Amino acid sequence: MTFLRSRLPRAGALLLALACVGSTGCITASIVSNVQYRNSLREMEAARQRRIAALEPAAAAGDAKARLALADELLAGSGQDPAELRRALALLEQAAAQDNGPAMGRLGSILAEGRAGTYFTLPQGLRDRERGIVLLQRAFAHGCDLPGVGNPAGRAGLALGRAGRSEEARIWHARGILACSTSSPGYLLWEATGSHIEPVRRAEAQAILLLTRDTDAIAKARAAMSAEDFAAAERHATELQRQIAASEQDYPGPQRKEQP
Repeated sequence: MTFLRSRLPRAGALLLALACVGSTGCITASIVSNVQYRNSLREMEAARQRRIAALEPAAAAGDAKARLALADELLAGSGQDPAELRRALALLEQAAAQDNGPAMGRLGSILAEGRAGTYFTLPQGLRDRERGIVLLQRAFAHGCDLPGVGNPAGRAGLALGRAGRSEEARIWHARGILACSTSSPGYLLWEATGSHIEPVRRAEAQAILLLTRDTDAIAKARAAMSAEDFAAAERHATELQRQIAASEQDYPGPQRKEQP
């Protein structure tokens, strides 16, 4: 039992001891399970190292996709090696400089959110929320659903909101919906007319719904709203459309053929 207690939380060791009083079979099974788990981890790490070795030549030769894949493998490690983190970030920088959209989005997410992969938390000196936001905004031109990123516009909107830039966050939230159909007209209608929805969120949904040009949903919204409220929504939609157009001048969205 001493062997097990040294490797389990105190409460867990106590429960195991009570459950296995008089039974050496339980102890043996736990030891075997622990050994199997450690062997499995070693095998997974060995496989990761083989994938890293296989990607090295193409990444060194300048292949952007290989650099992105290699960075992902490095970030899939245990999080105990700062050198792996720094190398992964350097590879993402290189691939992003080659106009690789997923690399741009991955690097942008990491810098904006301060996390990389499952285990890595970025040291304070490596975090750069503002640059991360810009990279996400640039990545949006490459598509609505980038591997490992999802919708770059939505991620940019969330990062802008955390940065306290609520007006820009609303614009990017709307861009993600309108360019990529991430919210259906029916859902927008529910948000636009629900009395339980917070007023700011309801007004935003009303404006976005009007910009979808979905005649059926818009007609239902008109019927559920007062004439004064609907007129206000139309004014809000006009202003939002102007803001989106201005944003697109700096950061174009995905081409129509890339949209779902």
